[in-house]
Amino acid sequence: MSIPPLYDTFLIREPLRDDPFAVTHNPSDIPTLIEVYSKSITHFSERKRERAVERLKYELALLYTREQKWKKALRCLLSVYEGSSWRREGWWNLLGLLREQVRDVAKTCGDAEAVLRAEWEGLCDCFPKKLEPNYDFSTCLDEMKNISSKPRVVVKAEESVSC
Repeated sequence: MSIPPLYDTFLIREPLRDDPFAVTHNPSDIPTLIEVYSKSITHFSERKRERAVERLKYELALLYTREQKWKKALRCLLSVYEGSSWRREGWWNLLGLLREQVRDVAKTCGDAEAVLRAEWEGLCDCFPKKLEPNYDFSTCLDEMKNISSKPRVVVKAEESVSC
């Protein structure tokens, strides 16, 4: 006796087909996925589908992090983080998660400027707080060993969230 399927696929599609991003992929599939995502980004950019492009860039960055291609991942994350509709429309919870990922990948890459920008915005009240009560901004670069000199960063008010 066979067990009937959990979903009636005649009326409702399988969960796998409803949310393709929820599927885990084999490591051998990642180069193909990177190519497909890159083509999709171009396709949706030409049609001015900003949110679709942002979502695809974010997913592409996650694929790059799985491949440990940190510089490419940081480039994708920063493109979404700096000029996204999430920022303009006040989606602070999503932007807060993205800010943490930018900070972590930037630390791995050794990009002190990106770390400082992300940490600075993390001090703003609109982001969900995940900092320790005795957080010290001046120590955020201490874990990074490959910095030869102190970075200089200019944060423009119109490009960041003010504290």
